[in-house]
Amino acid sequence: MKKGEFMSVPEYRRNKSSVEFLANFHKLRKEVNMILMRDFGIKPRHYSVDLIQQIYDLDENDETVLREIMNKYGMDSSQIQKYPKWLVDSWRTQIRQIMSNMGVEIELANSIFITSMDEYYERRKHWTLAIGYCNALKDVFHEILDCLPDVKVGAYTEVSILLNKEIELLKGVRKSDNKKKEKFN
Repeated sequence: MKKGEFMSVPEYRRNKSSVEFLANFHKLRKEVNMILMRDFGIKPRHYSVDLIQQIYDLDENDETVLREIMNKYGMDSSQIQKYPKWLVDSWRTQIRQIMSNMGVEIELANSIFITSMDEYYERRKHWTLAIGYCNALKDVFHEILDCLPDVKVGAYTEVSILLNKEIELLKGVRKSDNKKKEKFN
């Protein structure tokens, strides 16, 4: 090999970064934010009086009443969500709160340097809470996929992979802390 040339190390021989859980969390947060910005993959539908009249074959009286109501409330040719706005907003709020809490717990755990048993238990508590938030996020996404049958599961594949990896990484860091605990026993 010439000077300046580098050979890459196969992935299975590479050492894991001690903060890989943090890099993975940032990727996870980015993917979750992308789903939130796309409203979970829900497409709004456009309805007009003419379209509704065709779908439901309304008589003239019903069409006139519907047109008056839609005009009165500024709904003529408007976008109407297939799913209630309050439900989508609720999921969005839940997910943002879970992601925020998860990030806080990861940062708190990572900021504790174990020099005593109290610090070991405090750090372990934060790792465990972060893992719990990962599972809570999984639960919310399962609920969304169960309630919104027309949302494509493929959009959630990357989040699922990153979530499972984050849980694995956090459990690994928590387990590696056990070696530090042995120094104080």
